[in-house]
Amino acid sequence: MIVAHKIALAPNDKQAHLLSKHCGYNRFAHNKMVRWFKNARKRKKRFDYFASAKRFRRLKFTEFRWALSLSQEASESGMRDFQNALNRYFSKKLKAGPPRFISRHRKHSYLAIARRSDGAKCYDSKNRKLKLPKVGEINMRERVRFAGDIVQVTISRRAGRWFASFGIDIGDIDIPTLKGETLGIDMGLKTLAVCSDDREYENPKNLDKYYRKLRKVEKALARSRIIHGKECPKRKHNERCRGKRYARNLLRKQKISAKIQAVRDAIHHNATSALAMTSGIGTIRVETLNVAGMRRNKHLSVAFHRAGISGFLEKLENKTRMAGIAFEKVDRWYPSTKLCSGCGNKKIKMALSERTYRCFSCGLVLDRDLNAARNIANYNENGRPKTDAGDRSESLNGRGGTIRPGRTQAGPKKRLSRRRRRNESQLEFCFADDIVRRE
Repeated sequence: MIVAHKIALAPNDKQAHLLSKHCGYNRFAHNKMVRWFKNARKRKKRFDYFASAKRFRRLKFTEFRWALSLSQEASESGMRDFQNALNRYFSKKLKAGPPRFISRHRKHSYLAIARRSDGAKCYDSKNRKLKLPKVGEINMRERVRFAGDIVQVTISRRAGRWFASFGIDIGDIDIPTLKGETLGIDMGLKTLAVCSDDREYENPKNLDKYYRKLRKVEKALARSRIIHGKECPKRKHNERCRGKRYARNLLRKQKISAKIQAVRDAIHHNATSALAMTSGIGTIRVETLNVAGMRRNKHLSVAFHRAGISGFLEKLENKTRMAGIAFEKVDRWYPSTKLCSGCGNKKIKMALSERTYRCFSCGLVLDRDLNAARNIANYNENGRPKTDAGDRSESLNGRGGTIRPGRTQAGPKKRLSRRRRRNESQLEFCFADDIVRRE
């Protein structure tokens, strides 16, 4: 089993400059291969990746002599990234687009160590340092928390900070399967997660001030005339003509975005760790959500984006498997919100504004999310209810469209034009007047 561990670095100015040069070397090798690939397509010739890679390695000694002082793993990783993009482009299943150029304002990373033999010598646990070729020993903010062989190390920069991502082979671990009760979790926007044992985990509420700052910075970037190329003598090279003010605002935006993600991840990690470490639980069940479809709702898209439900579920799944807890997802069409957790009675409709579930059969009055969490926990016991054609459990998807397969009813009624509706209403009025006169 290979796990990933990301640690912040503390390089000095000279080391940071060398890391930036290696990231640029990685980007240069990738863009050079993309250029050769596009030229071959224009000439309608076959592109040979291996021949192009050999050509690039030969040109390093003649045209790219500035790259001889850098680690060659940077260029090799850039060419491997291009090869992966090329394979995705020619794959019939993925249907990805052709490889594209990488901007210097977007990607700042490279694969520093790609072999297990080199990974054994790169990390000094006593002094908490990372030794990279052509760069030297770099101080780390913390130690590696996993015991195993270091397979690879990737260096990246985000918001002005440098990070090292370790791929550690911890070997085959025999994780015992725990036995215990089943915990149901209902995801939402008002409350991030509501558990069937009355526990609640709130959404991050202290992010509004950061989003206000982010909006100001994005407005400043949008108002910049240089970003649109109006003051640029060469309209085709807008990125090269951006000034220092644009760079400062862009760095501010990256720092605020990184802070937002750090706060959200901290809340998610605390909640998922508490759930995975709960004693007496053998299975955790969650509802299957179409998050991508829900984000297309114009009224709730911002709230879904800020909640980060997909990231929460991914962290929860990884931690429960490492702890030996079974992670299950219920059927997407299971009506957990409409069912009564006491008697099993199902409502026909349940508006989003109804935050309290009231059962007219047994008189149960319970919070809406807590009732759904208990139904999710009892999914195997209740099973999927049988519904007729006119009473479907879930009839709309996240976008508000009908997606239930095998519909037996007729399609939606066609909307009439305004003129036809006016004519029909006049006819109904005439028929009613005629009936009154006959009486």
